[in-house]
Amino acid sequence: MSTTTATGGQHDVALNGSYRTPWTTLNGSYSQGEGYRQSGIGASGR
Repeated sequence: MSTTTATGGQHDVALNGSYRTPWTTLNGSYSQGEGYRQSGIGASGR
């Protein structure tokens, strides 16, 4: 998890994580800032 503060008082927040199983790896991310929001999720096999 990370947070940053830019000039003008804008705040950006980013979250990301992953979870591994014996068969696959799941990962997700989320970020939000001034005027935008973005999220994603994915999976990959071994």
